[in-house]
Amino acid sequence: MGWDPRVRNWRRWSPRRLVAGLLVGAAVGVTMSCGGGGGSAPPSPTPSGSHRLTADEAQRLAQMRYLNYQGVGVKFDATVPTTDGTITVNGYADYREGLAIGIVSAQGHSDLVEWNGGTLAVWSGVTYTTPPATLPGKPSGNRPLESSGNPLDTTLQVILTLGNKKPDDAKALQKSNALWLRTDTIDGATVDVIAGPGANGKASLVTYWVTSDGHLVRVQVDLGGTPAPMEVNLDAADFKTFPRTNVLTGGN
Repeated sequence: MGWDPRVRNWRRWSPRRLVAGLLVGAAVGVTMSCGGGGGSAPPSPTPSGSHRLTADEAQRLAQMRYLNYQGVGVKFDATVPTTDGTITVNGYADYREGLAIGIVSAQGHSDLVEWNGGTLAVWSGVTYTTPPATLPGKPSGNRPLESSGNPLDTTLQVILTLGNKKPDDAKALQKSNALWLRTDTIDGATVDVIAGPGANGKASLVTYWVTSDGHLVRVQVDLGGTPAPMEVNLDAADFKTFPRTNVLTGGN
């Protein structure tokens, strides 16, 4: 059977995964957890060459989601490795409206999808390579986004959390176990690679690539049970407005 985002046919993975501390949550009280639990683990070793965040690094990490919100939205390209193959999602996220649109491709099949914080609408079997300027009629179907166990749904929800209407708490981030890891180069620009706060002294499952002026250009999340981390690349300059389906907006 081919992949189909309308149905819940993804293999489930351990619920003790995504993140006490996803998207700077552990430091600022925005906890997104997939359940599970257990006692505290010994602190993870600090990677060689890394350091606790300086005030400037913490400030940039704190404002990255707010800058996405201020700029309305982003263009994104996401890659989701799974044991059944790689899923790609490319499209646009509007952080003022809490909506996103994208083309989901896997196993030679592509669907147009649009989603908000709780619902996914699907136009199945499209030939677009980027989201169209006009929606092709009514969706083929829609369903609730799963809160755990589904790498695609987790990725879609992460994309929508990358914008926030206010900055996160820079002081809390600096006091957390978030770490500056190294510098990297993306599209010719030097960026800082920062591991977000980890829960209970554990290593972070989320890594951010942040520019010198506080813009987020890449995020990786270790979903657990997948061959490699999920990755989202973002470009605020290439954001485009997109059509909305009434299924999500409640219009007529």
